[in-house]
Amino acid sequence: MNLYVIRHGETWANAEHRYLGALDPELSERGREQAVLLSKKLPDGIEVLIVSPRLRARQTAQILKRVLNLEPVTIDSFRERDVGVFEGLTQAEAKAMHPALWAQNITRQWAAGPDGGESIADVVMRVHQGLVQLTSLYPTQVVLLVAHGFVAKVIRALARGDFSDFYTWQLSNGEMLALEDFQLKILPAVSPFETHGITATGDFQPPPPGLRKPYAQQILKRRSPAPLLICSSVSPRWHSNQPVLGSWPNNHDPRRADPGRYVSP
Repeated sequence: MNLYVIRHGETWANAEHRYLGALDPELSERGREQAVLLSKKLPDGIEVLIVSPRLRARQTAQILKRVLNLEPVTIDSFRERDVGVFEGLTQAEAKAMHPALWAQNITRQWAAGPDGGESIADVVMRVHQGLVQLTSLYPTQVVLLVAHGFVAKVIRALARGDFSDFYTWQLSNGEMLALEDFQLKILPAVSPFETHGITATGDFQPPPPGLRKPYAQQILKRRSPAPLLICSSVSPRWHSNQPVLGSWPNNHDPRRADPGRYVSP
């Protein structure tokens, strides 16, 4: 299966750098423009169109449908991460309203999440289940999936068998991740952040001598990851210097003062 993952166009919540997961806003005018631009740059041969149930993803898919002439198939496993009580809040509001959760850097904990929300492990498990479904239904087809920023992170990490840059890689609104000859890897048995020596703030700590290799090599012993490509609706670029869960205004990088706390996509 060749898999292409698209992040939906921008919404008002994305533009205001608010936590956005279970909330269901529609696309902004800019978001619709992003989807139209992307529709002109889709790869040839797409046979299946899959979409998250969230409105912003479905509206993006409807714009792409005009070019693809494919009926979108909704799969709930690819909905965005629910961040519970942080939904709709800015970072400043989340810190002020939920100081105890904020102090735990709760959105970066593998097995815990904001009250009423999902942990990273929860999302990884359900996205993995969705990918199992895709590979079973469309083993040889070219599949386009319209989903979300956090979901794209998880899919990429599972495709590579490597979570080492999970906190630094990001797919922006209206951009596409290409995973050719997609091969689904096994779910990590333990937190991949611990096996990589990555703290909840995104800092790197050297692992013990017996865990020097990435967990995908040492624990799971899998085959090499599929090729990865980022395609922008404006211009292709790599996002290794962008935050894991969102972006910020005026080119201010909060990692300099408060590493690890970013707005959810």
